[in-house]
Amino acid sequence: AFMLHLHRQIGMLGLATQPAARQVLMIGLGAGTTSGVLAGRAGLSMDIIELYPAVADAARWFSTTNDGVLDRANVHVRFDDARNALPGLTKTYDLVVADTVRPHQAGAGYLYSAQYFQAARRVLAPTGDMGQTLATRRLSFGFDAMEFSAHGDERESFGAMISLKDYPLRSVPGMLDGV
Repeated sequence: AFMLHLHRQIGMLGLATQPAARQVLMIGLGAGTTSGVLAGRAGLSMDIIELYPAVADAARWFSTTNDGVLDRANVHVRFDDARNALPGLTKTYDLVVADTVRPHQAGAGYLYSAQYFQAARRVLAPTGDMGQTLATRRLSFGFDAMEFSAHGDERESFGAMISLKDYPLRSVPGMLDGV
């Protein structure tokens, strides 16, 4: 029940940050719960990039929890590796969301790389947002890198929201007051 609730929250958070979103890109389908929440928004068109067709087959078994996302007319699934698909996309998106893939899962490292974030940024509309789960308690930020890692044998948990934005090179007092 917790994971189902978490996946629904990820979808709702995306809609909260982009309430007028019309074009959404979902990286990874999983059981389809996050996609189902997003695709239920009227007037929204969603593209899903999923690596394995078998995942889509399995997601059909969860149609009661994902609101039949794969049968919706506003949802289009492309079976491809995000490394191949993202650079070739010509459409821009109001929202790009990655399913909750943990960095230690086989092949998931790309979804936490600079190349991935650069490719995703390229397809974001100028005022678009990106949602990515960072499955960790420890985040360290530097000028050119972000590191996230577990602390000892601590249990993984979720519940933080981080907003990373580009700001002008020059700053003035009060420029972030409206943020």
